[in-house]
Amino acid sequence: MKNRTHPLVATILIVAASFLLGCNTETPSVEAASRLQILTGQYMKFTYGNRGRAPKDEAEFKQFLQKREQLICNAAGITTLDELFVSERDGQPLKIYYGDKVKKIDGIEVVAHEAQGVDGRVMVGQKSGVSELRDAAKFGSK
Repeated sequence: MKNRTHPLVATILIVAASFLLGCNTETPSVEAASRLQILTGQYMKFTYGNRGRAPKDEAEFKQFLQKREQLICNAAGITTLDELFVSERDGQPLKIYYGDKVKKIDGIEVVAHEAQGVDGRVMVGQKSGVSELRDAAKFGSK
């Protein structure tokens, strides 16, 4: 009789080893990315709903957000929409690119990012919907 490892046990061991060893990618914590991810998602929802046209300015974007204010505030753990526009990490207003001003850096299209960041890294919300930490110097931040 062969000694075989059950597939579930093998999967658990692989996941546990991966967790313990870590990896080289910098993925933000849920708390750090939540507002930016929600804001970026809503920005793209506006864009898709308007045949590819991004909000022309903050006023138009906020008008769109007000239609779903309660849902957004509950999801982000905030009490007002204005809080959505402020980074949890650096406490500064997020830099958002309206209209045709989407910023392209390192081959990614950026919808919004932190103004200052923390420890030389800024949280970046991409047009693809992904949020990740990037080098602050590339975004004019410290």
